[in-house]
Amino acid sequence: MAATKDETQTLNHDTGVYSETRPLLERDSNDNRSARRRAPVEPLTILVLLAGFFQDNVYDQYFYYYQCRRYNVTFSFDSNASRCDNTTTPEHEKQILAQSQAARMSLYHDVALYSTVCLSSILIGVLSDRSSRRKIAIVPSVFAGIVKAAVYLLFISLNLPFYAFLLPGAVLSGSLCYTFSAVAGIYAYMADTTCPRQRTFRLAVLYMCEGIGACAAYFLSGYWLDRQRSFTNPIWLSLGLFGLCFFYSAFLVRDNLHEGENPPFCVHFRKIGGLFKARSDFDDKRWRLWCYYIGHLLDMFSQGGFSVISTLYMMDSPFCWDPTAVGTFHASLNVGTTFFSVVGIRLFRRWLDDHWIAQIGMASHVLGCFLMAFAPYLPNRNIILYFVPCAMILNKMQTSVLRARMSLLVDQDQQGLIFALSSSVAGFLILLQSVVFLSVYRATLHWFPGFGFLLAATVDVLVAVMVAFLHCHVRASGETSANEAKIN
Repeated sequence: MAATKDETQTLNHDTGVYSETRPLLERDSNDNRSARRRAPVEPLTILVLLAGFFQDNVYDQYFYYYQCRRYNVTFSFDSNASRCDNTTTPEHEKQILAQSQAARMSLYHDVALYSTVCLSSILIGVLSDRSSRRKIAIVPSVFAGIVKAAVYLLFISLNLPFYAFLLPGAVLSGSLCYTFSAVAGIYAYMADTTCPRQRTFRLAVLYMCEGIGACAAYFLSGYWLDRQRSFTNPIWLSLGLFGLCFFYSAFLVRDNLHEGENPPFCVHFRKIGGLFKARSDFDDKRWRLWCYYIGHLLDMFSQGGFSVISTLYMMDSPFCWDPTAVGTFHASLNVGTTFFSVVGIRLFRRWLDDHWIAQIGMASHVLGCFLMAFAPYLPNRNIILYFVPCAMILNKMQTSVLRARMSLLVDQDQQGLIFALSSSVAGFLILLQSVVFLSVYRATLHWFPGFGFLLAATVDVLVAVMVAFLHCHVRASGETSANEAKIN
């Protein structure tokens, strides 16, 4: 009787027996080739952050330029600028008024943009856990960047009204999560495809790519603004970069589909509450996840508050830096901190626990905040500002460590949810940063403009105390940072 041939079997001509060994090896070989064909997500991170920070740096300075033109105050890149040397009372009062109104415009813009991000990013993160990270979290968010760049171009080129045009455009792009879901989706994609032992370092590398994109954006946008004296050309470049990101994410990044049971959306959405809920009286990993999450958010709040007021702070007296100097400062701050933070994590992990690494990073941030706050009262104040990136050279280590600790404490099917929650609350935190730090900056502008930096340092000190408490608990329970068990 002739043997029936199955499509999963091959004939051994010596024995006449069909074997499944070869097809299985072929399938493994095909899977390996598919894995090798996966385009890396690190370049996409650089491009997304480059395009996004291009816009952010331009609108911060454009709002100040808009108010300077309104109150007849000379903007810093004008050839006949008196800079801040004119200390006469009427001119100085007008300058302070322009700063205050620019801070208010920035506040309204951030409220319109990030209030919708808070709601939509969790929804997109939950959907990406059930389907594809690329299609659900990354591609629509990149498209939102294209929408936002187009709105900016029309607003600046045609001098359209701020409240009637720019704010609704910001709400529209925020409803698609702008760059937040793209970055959160990339982090979740990396967590899905990386083993736990390498996750801290790989997430740190991804964070370094964020710094490279931010560095290039700050430097190029500042240089371009100062040389061409045009606010539209950088936005055109941002629009082109977002178009390139859209092509890369839509056609080059492979889908990261989740195998196994796919629960209904409402069931999966209820995991948000169960993510931080203890399963038993002896389950202490849940409250530790709470502590890591709160510490991560407070650290983001502190670092974001520094960024919110630093541009206006440096463009105001007594510094009066032009766009090139502001862009160079932010570029050196971002590339130095992210690159050396990755190197620091790689180096310090040979001898130190993750918690010690996080505390070193927070000490670096606190030192930089103090230098920034008191720089106007020190000799050679302009040179002192360039020591701030040197002091903050390790201040991103705690961000990567805290993210990795949260990732190690959740299941594989909750990776997108934990990063989506972080992204969603990050949008709320940026909203809160704008309300708190810009309001503090406006209130203290007359007597101590650096007070906001002291507030940021105080918040990071509280996070350091929380991390120290967690460190003591982990050591007392006999667990190691690298081998901490996941929640079942």
